[in-house]
Amino acid sequence: MVHEPQADLVGGPRSAGPARTPLLSVVLVTKDEDDRVAETVWSVLHQSLAELELVAVDRGSLDDTPAILSAAATDPRLRRVDAAGASRGAARDLGVARSRGTYVMFADADGTLPEHACAAAVARARETGAEMVVGGHVMFAPRRLTASAAPAVGRGRAGWNRLVDRAAWHAAGLAFAPTEHADDLLVTLRADLTLRREVLDDPVQIRRARVGRAPAERAALARDYVTQELACLAEVRHRRSPALLTTYLEGVLVTDLWSQLPALLEPDASADAELDAAREAAVHLVRAAPAAVWRHLPADRLRVYTPLRHRRWARAAAVFRPRPRPGTLAGRARARAERTVLAAVGGAEALMRGAARTAPPAGRNGGAAS
Repeated sequence: MVHEPQADLVGGPRSAGPARTPLLSVVLVTKDEDDRVAETVWSVLHQSLAELELVAVDRGSLDDTPAILSAAATDPRLRRVDAAGASRGAARDLGVARSRGTYVMFADADGTLPEHACAAAVARARETGAEMVVGGHVMFAPRRLTASAAPAVGRGRAGWNRLVDRAAWHAAGLAFAPTEHADDLLVTLRADLTLRREVLDDPVQIRRARVGRAPAERAALARDYVTQELACLAEVRHRRSPALLTTYLEGVLVTDLWSQLPALLEPDASADAELDAAREAAVHLVRAAPAAVWRHLPADRLRVYTPLRHRRWARAAAVFRPRPRPGTLAGRARARAERTVLAAVGGAEALMRGAARTAPPAGRNGGAAS
């Protein structure tokens, strides 16, 4: 049975008429995603904002993705770009380079755009003069639906929840990392810190969480993630803002790094020497957290990051599995006490590391702190 959006990728009054210079370009990068891409294409071509184009960059798909894009290309607003062999980041840059709109938004096959998402984001940019508008999103995961507002600066660094002024993007010299995964972490952080930014709490994408990734893909994602995260940490430190560093690293330890830990700590991963550098990068990120971050970490994060900080991989992996919630008043009191102790120890170590970094160089007979 053909999925409904695929059966009517064009159709409707919004696709009628010749191609015009668009107000907005939506850049869609895809590869071998014929089970999802039709819905994404359909959602873009049926936006209430008609003055848009869809720049579909295909990275050499071997499934039915090219046929789906060819069927949709009867709508003159869709332009196909072939980028076989390109990384996801390089393909996104190519899509921006081929765009003609005043504004650019990003999409991929894991998400669809609500009907008025493009119109709302463009309107917000025009009424405020913003060079970037960051929107909220809705995430569908197994047995769970989560609605999230626009993230704060340094948090939620996805490329797909943003509209950017194309001229300002180029003027700032922004570009995606030439990687297969996590290519948007650094560029969106730099955009947050460089472009005039406004938020739009309305969702600009409806996302579907990916489940069941193969171990090799999860390992590759984790390697790319921690590499890009170290670059983000250097960028944040360069700004010399304690508040920004706290906000950023709290997001990393609560959400972003946490989601990558199974790929680094599960039994098969622990025996993979190729992941050693990624685990060391994770230690570096955990050790970089200031005391203010440790004071606010949830108990499960504290239990894992405390041994991880000292490279006790087996211990970190053992406590990574979720614990049942204490059922008695005494059990809950013990859990609160454990969290308080772990947070205090972590905060104290963070303070000592911070003092060591800012201490003057030791004399000839002194040892340099690391």
